[in-house]
Amino acid sequence: MLNSELSLRVPLASLDLESIGQIVLVENLDSFDDWYAYPAPAELADSLVLYRGHGGLARGARRLLAALPETVRVTVFPDWDPAGLFIAQTLPRADVLLAPELDEALLALGSRKHFDRQHLAARHLDSAGLGGWQSVWEAMKAHRVSIKQQHMLALGAVLRQVPRR
Repeated sequence: MLNSELSLRVPLASLDLESIGQIVLVENLDSFDDWYAYPAPAELADSLVLYRGHGGLARGARRLLAALPETVRVTVFPDWDPAGLFIAQTLPRADVLLAPELDEALLALGSRKHFDRQHLAARHLDSAGLGGWQSVWEAMKAHRVSIKQQHMLALGAVLRQVPRR
């Protein structure tokens, strides 16, 4: 058995897609490596946890999500900002968003400047069909801060599941 603190990289072709029950897709590599330390909901404990990646790695994650059986539940854990919600909304499969419970300390660490730089993602989200994630987008617009996964971890933010449908 591998230590839970280790990352494991495997080729897509070696995965038995029928044996996967649920996936957690993590936006940032350091947060993927620290996944075990996040206070995630207990029902995610048996998930296959994947790093979304960038460039070719992101294309591989997208291919995997598109190939999954419909029965596999896909939870996306991004930064709490327009770019993170854009990532979740534009994936081939995403059923649940993992979002932090907001409090004053977490909001105080958020960056208004970084939020404002994500205006293209914000424009997209304003016209996207977000379903159950619309309330998350409305809260983001109301607070106008970008909260990174690392801040969520540092403050021990409670993570909650927000279904898309």
